[in-house]
Amino acid sequence: SYVDGEWHNSLTAANSTVPTVACQACAAGSFMSGALECESCPPGYSTQPGDLACQPCPQGSYQDDLQGPECTSCPVGTYSSLLGGQNCTSCPLNSSTSSSGSTIFSSCQCQDPYVELPLPLILSQRSELVEGAWGATTSPPPELVCGKEVYFLF
Repeated sequence: SYVDGEWHNSLTAANSTVPTVACQACAAGSFMSGALECESCPPGYSTQPGDLACQPCPQGSYQDDLQGPECTSCPVGTYSSLLGGQNCTSCPLNSSTSSSGSTIFSSCQCQDPYVELPLPLILSQRSELVEGAWGATTSPPPELVCGKEVYFLF
């Protein structure tokens, strides 16, 4: 039965017909199943002790079963805009976030001595910059490319 925010197992004492109640809250990262047993939350979800249901990890965090049962903040250099994330997305090459727990791509900023290269320059110099900026690829350029500043002499 559920009493005062905790699941209880009813036990009957040896000399009594009145059930005694022993409290047992499920640990963080688990919930009380229909079989009245604690079960682990699925990846991307967690609980606090005593919660009735698993909740999705908030944006800027993840839960992948390797880091333990609780949601973990995305480390510096990564972000997650998803609820219930199982991992964080890395910032593009030569960029990083300034803190852990970042929730959006725009948190990724070029790191010194690299600067954000303007899109027209990237497209016009694609054969040279692709190799040095983000690796050889046939896909469209990413939203953020950090490279060494380029000067043109006319």
